[in-house]
Amino acid sequence: MAAYEVPGAVVGVVENDTVVYLEGFGVRELGKPEKVDPDTRFQIASVTKYITGAAIGTMVDEGKLNWDTPVVTYLPGFTLKDPYVGSHANLRDMLAHRTGLRRDGELLGRVGYSNEEILHRMRFLESDAGFRERYLYSNAGYFIAGEAGVAMDNQSWEELTDARSIGPVGMTRSGSHPETLYLDDNHVAGHGGTAGDVQVIPLEEASLPAAGQVVSTGKDMTRFVRMMLNEGSIEGEEVLKPETVKEIHAASLVAGPGGPLRDPNAAVGLGCDSYYFLGERVIEKNGALDGVRSIVILIPG
Repeated sequence: MAAYEVPGAVVGVVENDTVVYLEGFGVRELGKPEKVDPDTRFQIASVTKYITGAAIGTMVDEGKLNWDTPVVTYLPGFTLKDPYVGSHANLRDMLAHRTGLRRDGELLGRVGYSNEEILHRMRFLESDAGFRERYLYSNAGYFIAGEAGVAMDNQSWEELTDARSIGPVGMTRSGSHPETLYLDDNHVAGHGGTAGDVQVIPLEEASLPAAGQVVSTGKDMTRFVRMMLNEGSIEGEEVLKPETVKEIHAASLVAGPGGPLRDPNAAVGLGCDSYYFLGERVIEKNGALDGVRSIVILIPG
């Protein structure tokens, strides 16, 4: 932490369905004495995508959604600038970043449009790659996938994610609404700057909720990790079917070099990434918003 000038962090380690290490370090805000602990709330930024993938997975389990059915089936009238992509792109394409949509789609979430209007305006976005040609990170795909879930579950993305991913796992201090961060004083401030000049900055709010809006804690995230490592169950309660967890973790697209040793066949799943490290397959998802960073790493074994 000193080397990278990180004011505060929390670290959790799970092994064999047991939390073997969970500790907070440093302070919640520079210049103030309050310490980070396992219950301190953080924005988890794009780790949200892993939780969104799980929420959609529960709907796949119920037959409300299918990974490989075109999104337009769930969102009549939806299209993209290339009509072929608009009529053929499915949830797997959206979650595995293989539509060709580029990152500027997240700007639509910054100008006050309703979700309905944002979804409509997705048809004007340019592509920087061909359909299913290569990995191109896109928060817009997660927004579209989230709206497909909204259409088939008759509740907002925040409501369905709380009800399907966060609540059943027992993540009691977590939530999909940004206000969750401020339900009490045990939360971090944003920090940023340059080497030798780290300071408090405003926290960035995710522009497209399903891509980065979840708030959680170290303790709660160990519960999510336990559930995913235990093939969809926690403490005897099934949240996801084992085959759905495998589908989320499976390679849906080879992304290119990734991981500490630059595995040339690192891949993208449905809310997470994967690569091989010293013979072990690693599942990983990281996240970043202005003021905060997050990462989850699983080694299923």
